[in-house]
Amino acid sequence: MEAPGGFGTYQWYTADLSTQLDGGQVINISPPPPDGTKYAIVLTPFFGLGCTDTLYTTVSKNDADFVFTTKDSLTACAGGAVDLTAAPVTAGSSNDLTLTYSTDRFGLSYVYRPNDITTSGTYYIKAVSKKGCTNILPVRVIIGNPQLTVTNPDPVIFPATVDLSKTFTHDGNYSYSYFSDNETSDPVPDYQHVAHTGSYYIKATNNTGCSTVKQVYVTVTPPPPPLIKAPNAFTPNNDGINDYFSISIVGYGKFNSVRIYNRYGQMVYQSLSADFAWDGKYNGDALPSGTYYWIFNGTNTYYNTKVVESGYITLIR
Repeated sequence: MEAPGGFGTYQWYTADLSTQLDGGQVINISPPPPDGTKYAIVLTPFFGLGCTDTLYTTVSKNDADFVFTTKDSLTACAGGAVDLTAAPVTAGSSNDLTLTYSTDRFGLSYVYRPNDITTSGTYYIKAVSKKGCTNILPVRVIIGNPQLTVTNPDPVIFPATVDLSKTFTHDGNYSYSYFSDNETSDPVPDYQHVAHTGSYYIKATNNTGCSTVKQVYVTVTPPPPPLIKAPNAFTPNNDGINDYFSISIVGYGKFNSVRIYNRYGQMVYQSLSADFAWDGKYNGDALPSGTYYWIFNGTNTYYNTKVVESGYITLIR
């Protein structure tokens, strides 16, 4: 219930003035009292200039349909504005409502440009139906881009990796994406297992498309280069001991090919399979004892770079 404005103090009582209920121009009574309940309001002018007056009111039940609902919150990007008068804000409400807008829960401090709210805060919409039903509901207005604070993770040693999604506190109202560049054009394919040192960028976006991008620096100590191991001699005499020449990779490396040449530069063997085993033959014929030259081609699987190694192998018969 709302008393007339312009007085210094307001005191609400039961109708017989025996019990004071509340002070202030507006009183909220919940749950609603029985139909026909009477109340009194004692009005005192400012600075005692005038006479104290007492008004009475009676609660009358109104069975008219009255539906009033609002959105809980509205958002706009930094520099933008929110329109409290937009139809979606009160969607689902009755059609015959008169709406006013204020910054207080009693509907007394009017907002004069409710279609251009540029300051965050809680605003109130008051609805009055043609039958006199009234309700006031709050709407939270948020102006600005998402808040995002990131913390650089502790350094790790590969094969340990870093989860970018654990470098900040999540907000359920935002969605997050991860990039390798500040322009957010190069997504990180596996942001939960980042394995390389460098700067990464986290983008927080709210439901209106406003976004904030923050940098996070990751330090991962890389593994040593892959080690290509090969013997320097073998004896292909079918005695079951050191009969084949092969190559092994220790570390993060991938086999692509191996080629073997004689001292004249002629290629006598080639394999694209990592499990090759050269028996010292060329086109099915045993090659003579001597020194041969091998070239390995592979990939450093951590840096995804080319690896080329070479060496000599002595064939002994």
